[in-house]
Formats: sequence, C-alpha cells, structure tokens
Amino acid sequence: MPSKFIWDNVPGIALFDILGLPSKHLVYSCFNYNPGAPGANLDLEPGSQQAKRIYYTGERFLDDVNADIVIGFLPGPEVIQDKAYPVQVINVLQGYTNTAQSIIPASSIVTTNRQFIVIRDQERGMLEYLYGQGRWKPGQASSIYADLALSWSSVKAGLKTRFCCFIVSNPGCWQRNNFFDILSRYKRVDSLGKYKRQLPADIITVPDRGDQDAYFQLLAQYKFMITFENNSLAWYNTEKIFNAFQAGTVPIYWGDPLIDRVYNPASFIWVKTHDDMKAQFEEFRLAIERIKELDADPVKYAKLFQEPVMLDAGAEDARLTTSISSLINLV
Repeated sequence: MPSKFIWDNVPGIALFDILGLPSKHLVYSCFNYNPGAPGANLDLEPGSQQAKRIYYTGERFLDDVNADIVIGFLPGPEVIQDKAYPVQVINVLQGYTNTAQSIIPASSIVTTNRQFIVIRDQERGMLEYLYGQGRWKPGQASSIYADLALSWSSVKAGLKTRFCCFIVSNPGCWQRNNFFDILSRYKRVDSLGKYKRQLPADIITVPDRGDQDAYFQLLAQYKFMITFENNSLAWYNTEKIFNAFQAGTVPIYWGDPLIDRVYNPASFIWVKTHDDMKAQFEEFRLAIERIKELDADPVKYAKLFQEPVMLDAGAEDARLTTSISSLINLV
C-alpha cells in the first residue's frame, strides 16, 4: 500500500491502490499528522529512483510545501489566472496547526517544476464507489458529471416531502451556523449531523455516507439542503454541493467564490461570500427570501431542474479522466 499516513486516520486511500500507484512513491496528507507514523518524516525509501512525494488533500490546505505532486482541488498554471485569490498552504512537518505559510497567492505556488493533478475529494469517493459496484475501472473514461447532469434533469420535484436538511459535524463556520438559525425561523431545518442534531420523528438513524444509495435516498426527500463549506476559498468546492446535486436536492451554497465555473448558478441558491459582516447577513436575507419564494411556488421550484446543473459536464469528465490517466502512468 503506497499511502503512509492519511487524513481522518484512514490507513490509505483506496483509489490509489485501485490505480496501482507504485509503492516507491510516498503518499501523505495533512490530517491527523503523526510524527511517529511510517514515512512521516517524508524521507523516500533509499535507492528509490524517481520516487515522488505526493500530497493528497481533501481539505482546505490545497498545497504542502514539501510535495513534488499535489492531488486535490488546485488546478495547474494553465488554469490559474486569478492572482488575487489566495490559497491555504501547509507544511505538514510542522504539524496541522502550523499557520506560518497559511495564506499564499495561488500564482506564487503553481510552478512548472511541480505537478498539480485535480481530483476533488468527492470525485475520489465516487470513483471508489463505482469501482466497488463494477461500474468503473482504471483506464475507463469518467462519466460522473454526465450522469449527474442526466439524473438532475430527471428529478420529480413534486415528490419532495420535506423542506430542508443540514448535515454538519464541524461547528466552526459562523456563516453556516447563523444561516441555519435564521432559516429555521421560517421553517424547521432537519439537522441530520452531529451539530445541532434534530431528526424528524420518522427518521431513526441517518445512513452513513458510505452507504450511498440509502444516503442519497434520504436526501432526495428534501427540497433544499444547506451545503455551506467549512471555509470560503477559491477552487475549494467539496462533496457538500456535489452530494445535494447527486440526490436531486437543491443546494443552498456558500464557499468557493469560483463555484460558477463548475456548476450552473441558475440551478441552486448561491449565497456569495462577503468580508463585511453586515453585507454577509444581507446576503443571507436575500437568499432566504429566494428560498421562501421557491418553497411557496411549485412551478418556480420545478424550473430549477430544467436548468443544466453543470456548465460543461463533458469538460469536467475529460479533466477527471486525464487526471486518473496521469496517476496510472506514474512510474
């Protein structure tokens, strides 16, 4: 197994084993860094020719300063044109809480002598799921986003029986917490996660995300889902909005300021980020007025599913296929 230490105490990432990533490479991540773990000093095995340090992130630290190859959300220099957008960077050798190199302009770290491979964490999870179902294998082109676009357009909006849900464990995002509280004044929002947990009487347990079929069947019952990220950072869009779309539930999204380069904003409620607190709460108010309008008008609500969910599903699938190929061909 090539993975030496990985986030959330997972001993390895299944996708890398599925792809047959050579064991001479060191795969690591930022979460739960353990200085005593094998490979934790980032030293490569003696005699390993052309071995690479491969940093995998599913979190807000989009880069590690020690890496030769970065797998995650951050695109390469051919894409990054936005010099004003900062990204969060970590030096895992100094521990997860290190902030000495936390905020750096993306244009200053995306250099030609390092390789950036875009595989968003939700894509990794979906590929692992499809592989387990026998519906995808290495070398086969991705159809994740084409399938998403197709399933979105076939949602039966009139079958929704619940208003809005919220699945959160991390209580650290004040924007998300306040939005939940404000929207709850209009109608009850079911909190299905650990934070502010309140389940409807007819829901005894919430399926684990690993049980995707049952998980999405539950989410599909809701008209809306609060899908705020933990942080607002360019290019950092996670499974939160993806899962809502996958379930056919309208996302209420805050986070990546570039989200409209991936998903069509006409298909979801976009709560834009503001540095000024007063402006942010005004943004909340406008979003909630839009939610109320859609909640009260079944025709307007149904029109969301007539909008294409992706700006370019084919381009996203092609990018993912290329990313996977780059790992398969890594010697």
